[in-house]
Amino acid sequence: EAPHHLPPGMARQRDLLFRLLREDFLSPVRSAVASLMQDLKDHSSEQATSLSRLLKRGGGRYRADDQKNAVDLNIYTNVAVQKLGLSPFRHELVLHLEFRTPPGFGVGRGAMRKRLTRGSLVGLLSQAGTDSLGQIFLGIVSEEPMSTSDKDREVLVISFFDSAVYLQAIRQLSAQHTSNAHGQSMIFFEVQGFILDTLRPFLESLQRLEPSGIPFAKYLSAVPGPTAPTKIDPPLFARHPNFKYDLTPLLREDERAGRLLLDVLDADSTADARALLSTSSKLDPSQAEAMVDCLTREVAIVEGCAGRLTCSVPLADLPCPLQTTGDRQELVCASSLFET
Repeated sequence: EAPHHLPPGMARQRDLLFRLLREDFLSPVRSAVASLMQDLKDHSSEQATSLSRLLKRGGGRYRADDQKNAVDLNIYTNVAVQKLGLSPFRHELVLHLEFRTPPGFGVGRGAMRKRLTRGSLVGLLSQAGTDSLGQIFLGIVSEEPMSTSDKDREVLVISFFDSAVYLQAIRQLSAQHTSNAHGQSMIFFEVQGFILDTLRPFLESLQRLEPSGIPFAKYLSAVPGPTAPTKIDPPLFARHPNFKYDLTPLLREDERAGRLLLDVLDADSTADARALLSTSSKLDPSQAEAMVDCLTREVAIVEGCAGRLTCSVPLADLPCPLQTTGDRQELVCASSLFET
């Protein structure tokens, strides 16, 4: 295993799952932004790139060089800070940005609302096109785009993760008032199809999850040895001394000379059940093995072709569910539960 700051256990598995899930979502975004930054660097050195042509057209859809591991970005140009405000939804600082609608993105009040929906991940790049590339500030759309008196320009309200962007916005507003500039050196981009709120609940649930309360934690966090697999205990209810499965209904009628009882705590009883079910039951050998494994383990995974190991036909023919001889214990096997 790779080095980790937590000791082996469910807490480490939860942390790994959190990081892997986050990386699955953010890796394509990171690749696209890295490609964008490299193209901006080439653009600042006056090299002809696909991005330079896109910026001259006034923005549009940007395709990263690494199409396999990156997502497309929508580039918006001629961005100017309109004002700072307070979000009425989350009571946090937001930035009102005015930008130019890229060619082909449609015009009218509802055109941009279909693209820049609330919760979309966006990024603001300051000082684009100068010797200094500046910083990228990521945020989410707080309110849907609003039209301005200029039909080619819209206003978008964004809540940024880094509060430093608001200090830069104040400087930008000051510069606009003193020099009558409109902030054409700024661009911002939208990550297509990335809605942060679709990911946030899963990550937050993992953070709140108590490792000790996860069912079967000792199996999920177990590290198999080089030779022996992880030992799986029988089901808790089956460990009662008086508990036994009655597998007689699984036997063919001509093979029911006596009752077939399975005691999960007795190795000989388990072996006899495997042998009899393989030769004298309505199940074929692979189905018999899967049946005994499921009855004698807390956790069991049955893998096979659809309709082959699901036992839907044999179980549907049973005159009664599988019975047990313990105290009020019963395993009901409905055929629909085994169908794929």
